Amino acid sequence: MTEQPPTGGTELAAARTRKAGAPAINQDLRAWAKGMHTTAAAVELLIRGFVGRFAAPGQPWIQPREHIGRWADLEAISDNIGALSNGERAYLLITASIGSGGTDGPAINLSDTIPALDRQQLTHSDTKLLVHIAKSAAMRKSVRRPIALAAGLLCA
Repeated sequence: MTEQPPTGGTELAAARTRKAGAPAINQDLRAWAKGMHTTAAAVELLIRGFVGRFAAPGQPWIQPREHIGRWADLEAISDNIGALSNGERAYLLITASIGSGGTDGPAINLSDTIPALDRQQLTHSDTKLLVHIAKSAAMRKSVRRPIALAAGLLCA
C-alpha cells in the first residue's frame, strides 16, 4: 500500500513543517508541540538529548497521532523509566516535569534530581541543551530563580 499525500488540515500542516534531512518523527513531535512552550522544550530534550534515542518510535511515551505523525505522552515517562540508569531517569524526569507545565507531570525536587544526572554519560551538548531549555522555560513562568539556580548547578 502506498502512502497517500496529505490532503489538508492537520495532515498538511504536519507535512509542511518537516525539514529536509531531519527524521520525520522529530518534525512530527515539533509540529505537535508548536505553540506550547514547555511542551516544545520537553520535545527538544527528547529529540536532542542522549543522541535522540528518547524520541525513537519504540519508546512507550512516543505515540501515533490520530491522523498523521506522532506525539509525546509526557505523563507516561515516569511510569516507563525503571530499566534506565539513574542519570537517564533524572534527565527524563526533568523533561517530563518541564513538559507538563507544572500541571500533570511528575513533581520533582531539583536538588535531588540534578545531582542524579550522570556527568560521564551526559554529554557536554546534552548539558548545554538542558540548561538552555530550563532557562527558556523559566522566562515563560514565574520560576526564574529556582531554574536559574539549577542551571548554575549543571554548569559547575
